[in-house]
Amino acid sequence: MHQILLGTTKGLCIYEVEDSTLRLVSVQFKGLPVSLLYFDSIHETYWVGLSMKHWGPKLFRSKDCRQWEEVAAPLYPEDSYINTGKPATLRLIWSGYYHPSQKKLWIGTEPGGLFESTDYGYSFQLNHSLCQLKSVNRIPIQSGSRIIVGYL
Repeated sequence: MHQILLGTTKGLCIYEVEDSTLRLVSVQFKGLPVSLLYFDSIHETYWVGLSMKHWGPKLFRSKDCRQWEEVAAPLYPEDSYINTGKPATLRLIWSGYYHPSQKKLWIGTEPGGLFESTDYGYSFQLNHSLCQLKSVNRIPIQSGSRIIVGYL
């Protein structure tokens, strides 16, 4: 049996596939838009970012997709500005990646920010050199230590 996880504007849909049959098993975060769905195969941990208009972006992690732990979403320091001169305020959590050799969790956001965590999501620090991008929506890692950041 295999699972398919689908992040949608209406929540996280979890399907099971058995004998070519797709069956909806669960909907987590029902009614909430999922902006990030990432599985860290090193720690066997699922990460979900939610983009809630009223409460702001939220970040969760889980080992089993049943019980979720909310972790503090990355925050821009008070002295951070986007390229229009406005103060930077987190709108979306787009992407995530754990880099095993650096032992860092990377989170890409809108406005363009790349945050890193050395304690697996208990705290985040902004990479200031990428603050002027519109959004960081992809963080593919190539072999070695090269990190390629995709942005809009």
